[in-house]
Amino acid sequence: MIVKLLHEGETTTQLKNVIRYNTVDKEYLNSITNPRLLQPVSNLGIIDIEDKSAYQNFMLEFIDEITLNKSLSSNKRQKKLYAHEVISFEDEDNKNYTQGELIQIAIETLNNLYDMDNTPYVLYPQLDSGRLHFHLIRSNFNNKGVYQRVKNSKLKMRKSCEKIELKYNLTLTGNNVSNEIRPANDPMLKVFKNRQLEAEYYHQKNISEAIKQDTPIGSIKRKTYDLLMDDMTWFNGFDYPS
Repeated sequence: MIVKLLHEGETTTQLKNVIRYNTVDKEYLNSITNPRLLQPVSNLGIIDIEDKSAYQNFMLEFIDEITLNKSLSSNKRQKKLYAHEVISFEDEDNKNYTQGELIQIAIETLNNLYDMDNTPYVLYPQLDSGRLHFHLIRSNFNNKGVYQRVKNSKLKMRKSCEKIELKYNLTLTGNNVSNEIRPANDPMLKVFKNRQLEAEYYHQKNISEAIKQDTPIGSIKRKTYDLLMDDMTWFNGFDYPS
C-alpha cells in the first residue's frame, strides 16, 4: 500500500485547480473503457456527479468549509490550506477487497496521522491508469481550526501503511518484508506517464489544428515537404559503394 503526498496548496485558487484536475475527463486519458471520473466520496455528504450544478455547489461548499476551518486557527503562521494525496494498493489487494472497503482502509490509514473524522475531505476513485487508485483532497485544518501538518509525515505515513497491511492482510511492503520490495503500483509512475501522454496528445492536436488552418499554398508546401521526406528516407537508406 502506498500513500503519497503530491502537493500542498495555500490558496483557494490552487484548491479549485486541484478539484478541477480530479474532476475533468481529460481527452488524452478518458474513454468508455478507461474511465477517469468515478463516484467521489466525502465526509461532508453525498456527491452527485450526474448533476453538474449539484456537483459544483458541493465543491464550493467543500472549499468554504476548508477556508472556514483555517479561519478558526489561532496560529496565522500556518499557510498550507489543503493537501492532495494519492493512495494505491497492489493488484492482489484490489481483487480481495471491494472499492468501498479499500476506501475505508485508506481513510483509516490516514486517520493514524490526521483527524479524518473532523476534517473535510473528498476522495476520488480513478481507473485512468488501468489500475484502481484514489486521489484525496483534505483540509490541513480540522473543524476546530487545529493545524494538522505532521512533522516527518512521510516516515510516519509509511509506518501507518505497514500497520494497516498487517491488520487487513494486504500485500506486505517496507519493513514488513525482510528485503524491501519496491511496490509495482508506485503512483508517481502513473503521474509521469500521464504527463507524457498529455504532452504527446496536445502535440498531435496542435499539428492537426495547424493543418486545418493551412492556406492553399501552405497545404501544397506541406505535401511537397512530406513527399521530399519520403524521398530522403529512401535516399538515406541507399547503400553507397565504397
